Amino acid sequence: MNLLRKTRIRGIWIVVTVSTLLTLMVLLTQHKLSKPSRIYAVRSRTTPLPPMLNSLGSWVPITDTSEVAMAAKPLTTSFPTRHGGCHPYHTSETTQTKFRFPNNTRPRGIIDLWNLLHSKRILVIGDSVVEQFYESWVLASIDVGLLVETVEPVNPVPGTQAGSSLFPITRTGVFIADFNVTLWNMKSYRVDDSAGDGRKHVITLDQVRWAVSQVDVVLIGFGMHYTNNATDFAGFEDAMQHISIVLDSAVKTKGLVVVWKDMTPNYYQGGQLPEKPRLCGNRRIEYREHNDILTKVFSRKKGFYNLNTRDIYWNKWEAKKGKFKSGSVLDCVHFCHNPFIFEPILNGIYEIIYRHYEAKGAKI
Repeated sequence: MNLLRKTRIRGIWIVVTVSTLLTLMVLLTQHKLSKPSRIYAVRSRTTPLPPMLNSLGSWVPITDTSEVAMAAKPLTTSFPTRHGGCHPYHTSETTQTKFRFPNNTRPRGIIDLWNLLHSKRILVIGDSVVEQFYESWVLASIDVGLLVETVEPVNPVPGTQAGSSLFPITRTGVFIADFNVTLWNMKSYRVDDSAGDGRKHVITLDQVRWAVSQVDVVLIGFGMHYTNNATDFAGFEDAMQHISIVLDSAVKTKGLVVVWKDMTPNYYQGGQLPEKPRLCGNRRIEYREHNDILTKVFSRKKGFYNLNTRDIYWNKWEAKKGKFKSGSVLDCVHFCHNPFIFEPILNGIYEIIYRHYEAKGAKI
């Protein structure tokens, strides 16, 4: 009797051990960009909630005391952000709004997004504006208590070295353990195959090609560094045409989902209100010609979807970062990080991914 019991116990341990090893193998196979340092308890995927249209929402005042405190609190986190943490005067005076739907319904949140993208790999590539979206998702994940592990950046072209002239762009990544999601960011100002001369934050088409081969969804956002002069603008369409060919190939061969961001409105530094001297002016910079090019290049391609930031932030001049706490620099390009400012971006991504899978007839 004891021998039979021991045999059963030994058999159970063997099954558990084999199951654990198989789980680890799946994780490592699905996440080629990085290897998690240990085995995690991954949540089961639940049926995603239906999406909500950003066009039906609006910015409304924050009246709840706890939300006011959340919007005004300084950014304190172990995750480094380049554009986070605004001057207390700025945050307390200007970002007291939230994006809500009728009946004060909240947009889809970070848990909803990761559940929808369960076991997927997402790449955010482009300039510092789209980098802020990446940062906001990491911060939102931390805020709701998800286990977020920083993963080692990898070289998008085998054989290149981090920080060398062959690959002078910033890249970071995190693993959202609860949902088996890898989120990766490649910050680059421009797209140019002559990047070997060491120009900062310039990415080549080969690097883009390798990176998108590793992921399921890509969010792309370029434009701000093609606005300096006429030569910059002339090269913008060519650069976007070239990168669209690389992305289109991945859409056709591996089912890549491409989300392209239009150029978010910026505001002139002059014309601040006297009672709010640390804010940007309310004269809008619309980038119509740049957005026309983006629409021309990306809008008619299958598997490409526009994340409309133009309408979302059309009148959000007061939520730009403004004057830094120290110094006289006035940043009217980047947003202040708080729990509310990027909610419609996350909601918009959710809607796009949901609709994509729905149209493909995939199980949602």
